[in-house]
Amino acid sequence: LLLNILMIASGGFSVYELGFVNNKVETILKNNYRSLQFAKKMQEAIESENSAVLLLMHNDWENASKILHQSDSVFSANLQNATDNITESQEDELIHSVRKIYFDFKQTWQQPIAGTNKANNLDWYYTHIYTKYLSLKENIKKIMALNQKKIFDEAQYMRERKRRAILPGIIAVISAIIYSFLFGFFISHYTVRPLKRIIHKIRTYHTNESYFDANIKTNDELKELEEAIQNLINELK
Repeated sequence: LLLNILMIASGGFSVYELGFVNNKVETILKNNYRSLQFAKKMQEAIESENSAVLLLMHNDWENASKILHQSDSVFSANLQNATDNITESQEDELIHSVRKIYFDFKQTWQQPIAGTNKANNLDWYYTHIYTKYLSLKENIKKIMALNQKKIFDEAQYMRERKRRAILPGIIAVISAIIYSFLFGFFISHYTVRPLKRIIHKIRTYHTNESYFDANIKTNDELKELEEAIQNLINELK
């Protein structure tokens, strides 16, 4: 009974801990990993937009316009998804900064570039486009770093919970082994050996002996058996 209680308790605790770890994994996949993917797609979108601005500066308006339109749609969609999926305390501020900087960035490349004095003007590009582009990338990287850190911290925490889930099972197995040895010892010492002494005494008993003594010291059923044998001997005499 003690062994069963121990195994049930350890199994129940392990199931609880593993269930907790499973829920944590689902939460990370649902929240932090999704935020990480949204940020990654935003980063890819602004990289494409930056390349499109360079095409505009070289008067390739057709290809640049197509890239800008597609990239802007991707960026806006993922920015909204990231806004709806805020999970960390500093993430809201970072997304707000990204939204503000992107608005300025977008307004800059929406103005005419091809066929103006901005075309092939690297000074204008570095001053008005590249600085905002770098600022956008930096804030997006901070969002990614924030969610990556959360995932790493949660992974470390889940590793500890996993260890806690396995530990009761190990303890239960070790306890079962120890308990088996102890159980075997007590059965042998308090049951098997006294029975062997009674059997040996029965086999070596002589009818001229008046007292049947198997040297049973315990006050239990084995002592009762010894006394019952003594009573039988008395009746037979």
